[in-house]
Parts: sequence; structure tokens; C-alpha cells
Amino acid sequence: RGMGRHDKRARLSALRPVIRTVARDGLGLRPAPVEMAALVALVDETLARTPLPGRSAAAMALLARLQDRSQASLPAAGALACRPGCVWCCDLYVSAPAPRIFAIADHIRRTAADLPAEVARLSAAGAAIRGHGPDQRKTDRVFCPFLVDRMCGIYPVRPAGCRGHCSLSLAACEAGFRGETEDIPIPGEIPVLRGGYEQALSAALYAWRLPADNYELTHAVLVVLADPQAESRWFEGEDVFAGVVTDEDIDPTPPETAAAEIAFQETLWAVAHGDPAAGRFAGSFPGWAR
Repeated sequence: RGMGRHDKRARLSALRPVIRTVARDGLGLRPAPVEMAALVALVDETLARTPLPGRSAAAMALLARLQDRSQASLPAAGALACRPGCVWCCDLYVSAPAPRIFAIADHIRRTAADLPAEVARLSAAGAAIRGHGPDQRKTDRVFCPFLVDRMCGIYPVRPAGCRGHCSLSLAACEAGFRGETEDIPIPGEIPVLRGGYEQALSAALYAWRLPADNYELTHAVLVVLADPQAESRWFEGEDVFAGVVTDEDIDPTPPETAAAEIAFQETLWAVAHGDPAAGRFAGSFPGWAR
């Protein structure tokens, strides 16, 4: 038993420099699993130390800050065509996990000049796209309800998908909006980087025994705006998003893929807390973590 505690302390000691680097710089552009485990440790610490309400907002602020730092280090960062007022990708289907939904709702409550009027506006705009999945949204060409005068009204707390939706060509984005092409040039690191942040959050939620489902954005935010206790109830295990469409409803994950994702998340959590990496993903981690 004493040797087991010693081994755990040694693993945690080896992980600490990785945690410090990730906390300072964010994930690397092609993050190693041990970096993702370090991010899991940071997310878990933030969730554990932040009381309700506002726990989600604190964790999402951490992830947003680090994702922005990662993306700022892209070799192509200076060539990105995205600018304020550019909305050509803002007609796409967007979903987000519950903590991001709560953070967005908190932001709206803090910043709306007239909250009932804003809820009414979002409800009317959201009704036009309710239940429309990714394919239907491509043909709808209806702008996101959170846009106001061609500017994102939730920009500081926008979902990871929006945060990582970067283009190298404004002309291609405009053509994509018109339905003329789906070939939008993006930095090659973006999908992997975004996946690293989403996997780390999913691993933390899984270990907290909370669902990591992605919910259709507008409907989910309206549900939370209607219930000030929604975040607390969700952390207590209630399904506050019953009836909101999820990504799984639209495109279910094959069982073997779901099993692999859970196994990877369990390994991330183990390494984040000093337990040995085991199972099919153990070889992806440094020797000290096994």
C-alpha cells in the first residue's frame, strides 16, 4: 500500500510540469494524450473549487482562454480570414455540452439590457430552426439567433465549435454560404486541437457522472434561461434538457466507437489523478504514467 502511494505521488510529480505548461500555453497544436490529461486535471480542479451557481462559467472560461492561446500559436494565425462582422459560417447547426450552455445563459443574464425581450427575440428566432439538423440547416440559410447586427452576441462564451471554426479564405466562406462549395480551407491543426479540448471536457464530465451530450444550442439556452436553478439541478443529476435535440439523436455513435471514447476518457482521468494508465490506450502515455 505504501509503495502504491509512493508511485502515485511520483506520477503526479511528473505530471505537474505538464499541467503548468498547459495552464500557461494551452494544448499544443497536435496535443499528446498526456497534455489532455493535464487539461482534465485543470478542468476538474476548477469544477471542484467553484461553487454553484457559476461553476460551469468558471470551467468554460478556463477552456476558452486556453483554446484561444492554442489557436494564437497556429502557423497560419496571421492568414486567417475571419474578422468582426463576418457571418458566412453563422448559419450552421451548432451544439454544445451542458456546461457551455450554462455559461452562455449566465452571459446573457449579465449583459442583456432587457432580459425578457432578449428571451422573446431568441424564442422567435429559434423557432425557425427548431429540430433542424446539420443537413437541413445548410439549406435553411438562416443566421444564428445569437447574431445581432452581424455581431455575435455571445462571442466571449461561444461554443468550442464556433471558437475553432477558422477559415483561410473569405471568398470560399461566401461561396459556402451560397451553397456553391463545401471546400472551406482551414488550418490543418484545428480539428485535432478542437478535439483535444472537447475530449478533456468529456472526460471530466464522465468522471463526475454527468452527461457529455451536445445539445442544440438555441433551444438548450432557452431552457436554461427559463430556469435559474437549471445548473444546480443538472449537477445534482437531473435531466434538465429533456426534449432538446442532441448530436446523438441526429447521428448516433456506433457502439464500438462509444466504447473506445469511454476507455480513452477513463485513461485521461486516471493519469490526471496519478493513477496508472492502463488498457488499450496506455501505450500513448509516457512510461512514468503507466
